[in-house]
Amino acid sequence: MTKPMTNLPPDEEIDFVNSQITQAIESLRTELTLTVQILTVFVVANATMIGFSVSSQKSGIVFVAALIPLMMLIIIRGISKFMLPIIYTAITLETKFGRRNTDWLSSTFMAIAVSPEFVKNIQRMSQIDDYYERIAKLRKLKLELIDRPHFRLILMLIIIAQITGGIILTTYFGWKLF
Repeated sequence: MTKPMTNLPPDEEIDFVNSQITQAIESLRTELTLTVQILTVFVVANATMIGFSVSSQKSGIVFVAALIPLMMLIIIRGISKFMLPIIYTAITLETKFGRRNTDWLSSTFMAIAVSPEFVKNIQRMSQIDDYYERIAKLRKLKLELIDRPHFRLILMLIIIAQITGGIILTTYFGWKLF
């Protein structure tokens, strides 16, 4: 006879696991949706500020607008940290309770969206017995779902372009700062 995973009766344990995996997937979907919405608002705000700067010929607004991609970088980093425990839980539950050699939603999504190695790292971490060691390793894991190097590079180039543009507009075209 196999030893139960929790102190719950077997039928309640199944319900608990189902509830956890359902909540993890729903939470991940919600966080991804909110992230896209938040980033869209920032992109629109940036474009609006640039447009207003051009129409009023005030270069200072371009400098202020350069803060928006910086805020996007900070938000993406924070959101990634909040998504990681949810993804860890979903993949761990799929690994522990799902049939082997089956493509589960969270594991497949993360393998395609991030990398198969990312999923394998999470699966290896879930095997660590010491809770504090497991959490320490999880904290060091980088989630490149949204926080990708090329996306960070694009945002940094936008910041540099806006600052450079503001300097050029002030210096060579005589636009007022504010």
